[in-house]
Amino acid sequence: MSKMVKNNLKTIALILSVVAVSLLGSCKKSSYNQLSDEEMKWLVFKNYEHLNFTDGGSNQLNYVVTLRLKSYQKDGNNYNEFTSANFLQLNDTTAYFEEDSHGQLYIFKGSAGLQVTFTWPHFPIKNVALTSLIPSLATIGGINYSDVFILNGTGFTDLRNDVQKIWYSKSKGVLQLQDTAGNTWIRSF
Repeated sequence: MSKMVKNNLKTIALILSVVAVSLLGSCKKSSYNQLSDEEMKWLVFKNYEHLNFTDGGSNQLNYVVTLRLKSYQKDGNNYNEFTSANFLQLNDTTAYFEEDSHGQLYIFKGSAGLQVTFTWPHFPIKNVALTSLIPSLATIGGINYSDVFILNGTGFTDLRNDVQKIWYSKSKGVLQLQDTAGNTWIRSF
């Protein structure tokens, strides 16, 4: 082989090496923000589960979990895991709009950490950040709970959104509701 061919091969090899190193250096690794088993404990609802509440008499409010899912949301090279449960109030005769009857528990793990938000049918405050609240003790229906978040929408209610307080347990979900008429609705387990 001639000296010129050898030099050209060396030059080509050098160029290919530089290109390969450049490409490898510019490739970013994907990162996965996965929900841990402990974080998944927030998802206490099952698909098509019925949530029934009574006011102590014969009146009932009934809800169903319409969809429970788990997936990833892609953001650049980051894959952020989320899971959710969607709620629907059944036989809702007070809804002005279809969305009035819907709610959602949304659990998201991103680079900023865990975010759990909650929306309930006819509750005026949407996407309440449960992970930014401090749980307390509560006795509901004669049972003591140590992980209850009290969501207070008093002052924000209107004709469409008449649920003014919700007692939410991390381990059991919605335990109790209070409406603007002063009725207390306790969940039947």
